Amino acid sequence: MSLHSIEALQADAQGALSGAHDALAQAAEAEGGRAEELRARGLAKLRAAREALLNARDSALAQGRQTARAADDLVHAHPWQVVGGALVAGVVAGVVAGVLLQRRR
Repeated sequence: MSLHSIEALQADAQGALSGAHDALAQAAEAEGGRAEELRARGLAKLRAAREALLNARDSALAQGRQTARAADDLVHAHPWQVVGGALVAGVVAGVVAGVLLQRRR
């Protein structure tokens, strides 16, 4: 899920929740058929926000699974390169930690 789609989802959900809040607040002050119409509109906006968030969750899970599969494929295709990369990353992290600890003394 790209940053743009996350921002769009956030804006959609915020708009739906804001609209639902406004409609339900107006429904609390209204009477009769108008109140029922506003309540129904607010509930519809809440359902839309819930649906958008569920779709985003499903999309994020699918992308996470796809990324995990790609990582697994990479490790199986190039195991020694991955081990070497992890070793280098560990050595670099150790050196950086050592330097930082020396500066504190």
